[in-house]
Amino acid sequence: MSVSSIAIEFSIIDSLSKGVSVIKDRLHSLSSASKEVKQDFDRMASSFKYAAMAGLATRELYKGMKPAVGLAGDLQQEMLGVQAELMGSGKDARQLAEELKAVKSTAFEVQAWTPFDMTQIATLEKELVKAGARVEDITGKTGAAAASAALAVYERLDPVATGNALVSIGTPFKITAAGYMELADTISRAASASTVGAAEIADSARYAAGPMASLGKSSKEMLALSAVMAQVGISGSMAGVALKEFFLEAAKNKAFKDTKGNLIPTVEIVEKLKRSFKGVGEAERASRLNKIFGERGMQAAVALLNDGKGSYEDIVRSMEQSASLQDKINLSMQGFNNQMLSLKGTFKSTIADLFLPALPALTLIVAKTNELAAALGLASQKNTAVGKAVTYGTGATMGLLGGGALALGLAGVLHARKVLLRSS
Repeated sequence: MSVSSIAIEFSIIDSLSKGVSVIKDRLHSLSSASKEVKQDFDRMASSFKYAAMAGLATRELYKGMKPAVGLAGDLQQEMLGVQAELMGSGKDARQLAEELKAVKSTAFEVQAWTPFDMTQIATLEKELVKAGARVEDITGKTGAAAASAALAVYERLDPVATGNALVSIGTPFKITAAGYMELADTISRAASASTVGAAEIADSARYAAGPMASLGKSSKEMLALSAVMAQVGISGSMAGVALKEFFLEAAKNKAFKDTKGNLIPTVEIVEKLKRSFKGVGEAERASRLNKIFGERGMQAAVALLNDGKGSYEDIVRSMEQSASLQDKINLSMQGFNNQMLSLKGTFKSTIADLFLPALPALTLIVAKTNELAAALGLASQKNTAVGKAVTYGTGATMGLLGGGALALGLAGVLHARKVLLRSS
């Protein structure tokens, strides 16, 4: 903006502030105006010129800092979201501050070795809290946030969706912070050993996790079984439901229990099934399996009866021989594209973090400008005398500027706030 145009705006603001003083005098002379309304308008009039000048200054300042302020504003918004989710449950201010510090620290650490920026990781952490995960299970180098980001990076998944899946799987198995990275690693290994991606493996596991955890099965075992189901063309929720029904029905059968009444290991269940159905025709096998495991559980049983490539034993062996998720990420990050994305994320995160301290002051100025605009409308709602005062006062004091100058002046004052809103 040129110096002359700024000077013109200053002149408009000065004229408008004088007009407000006349409006105030007019309001005091109207007997129908209440004492409360007069006091409200007095406060508005006394701060009008200051707020208008501050609004103009904020607009010019924001133009220069817009990119940095925008990044900081996005990060602040997500951190406020995290704070809102963490509030309550009898937490004191100190505990809340410590948790927010851990969340923010983890967000910066994770973005440093991924293509994501700090705001994206903060969003992930917020959603994990909303999903029911504890802060101590989310934060840290092996927590749910880092694990979700790691799996999302290599498998090219949405980090928030990945995080929700990990928490859904981990909660029934009582997985804590140290175990989430191992869980993400196992999902990646299962995907490498099967014909589907990590998203399908995780989706299958979400449906089977509860029952299998209650029956004493491990998450690793469940994920291997999800990969087995994928080999016969069943994945996602269909695979999860089939596995759930299979084990629930198996738990009712004495043939699959030990002397203490617990389910025997899955390997032993598979061995028993293969011995029992050796040489049995497909039609008879399907009929008998349906009676034992039900229509849906039978799908899992059929998959487990396969031998050779894609069998349960083969999938478990392939998972053990697969590269770790960390090794896969390290190799992936050697590529130029991922390094550029990581650099971009780190730059955005650093700028956002550096400019966070500037936001409270800018927010205060914009808030005051907003209050000023609302004050006139509020006073008018309380008493119609305000509308009369504004109408007559404007006509008496604005001269050549006319009544339209009032609207023009207010528009100039609010310009900075509009810019901020459009950029958010």
